[in-house]
Amino acid sequence: MNKQTERKIGQDRIAEKVIYKRELNHSYMVLPCQDKDMAERYDYRIMQHNRIGGLLPCSLRYLDGEELLYYDITSRQPLARLYESRKMKAADLERIIRDTAAVQAQLGEYMLDESGVLLEEEVIFADVETGELYFAFYPGGRIGFYERVSTENSKCV
Repeated sequence: MNKQTERKIGQDRIAEKVIYKRELNHSYMVLPCQDKDMAERYDYRIMQHNRIGGLLPCSLRYLDGEELLYYDITSRQPLARLYESRKMKAADLERIIRDTAAVQAQLGEYMLDESGVLLEEEVIFADVETGELYFAFYPGGRIGFYERVSTENSKCV
């Protein structure tokens, strides 16, 4: 792997790491995993065993020894593309804010860290028929509270 791939997802623009794939009747946004053993992560397992409203369906796949997250974006368009040729109106912005807040509330019900929600316009998708927004959740996407706790001090451990 090159140095760019080895960096944590939260350090660079996510859009730079995205690969799009089409398989039969499905379209996917693919992101490389920043850590090995993604399948063992609590947040990934919660995503796999629950359908969390507002999140893109996600699956883990292995290709050439690399772990990849496949987000199903079938019949959805990224916000960046929707607003390429037209300006965003107040109602559009209100919907984005409302849907973002709703997803973050859903995450709390599953004890998932909201910092895992990817908030770049290239990776927020709208259903082309309903206009409903869908967000990508990246397990371990940002450094969480427990990763900041010192393991050198026995009182913290």
